[in-house]
Amino acid sequence: MLDIAAWHERQLCLVAVEDEQIVGFACARIDAGTGLLPGLVGEIDALYVTPPARRRGTSSALATAVVAELRARGVGVIHNLVCIADDEEQAFWQAQGFERDMVCLSLYERS
Repeated sequence: MLDIAAWHERQLCLVAVEDEQIVGFACARIDAGTGLLPGLVGEIDALYVTPPARRRGTSSALATAVVAELRARGVGVIHNLVCIADDEEQAFWQAQGFERDMVCLSLYERS
């Protein structure tokens, strides 16, 4: 993901660094909207913070920074997929201003 984000104009990856060590990252992409969502649409693909750097505001700082970067690139709507069973992650993103508005249904191959 980092390699693609480094060169592709519609990908981005922000990195959190403490004491010269990478402690987290946020990756996102930008797509053209559809008839329902005209303009540019962003999607946050990943936000990860190492366990020692958690609960110190790093996740919130990365979320704020990736949203700001997407907005600076002209994105109107920003999506982030969250597991329906992960109440903690849902609460985190809602605290960042995200709202529940979609349902993703998946079909898994069963053996």
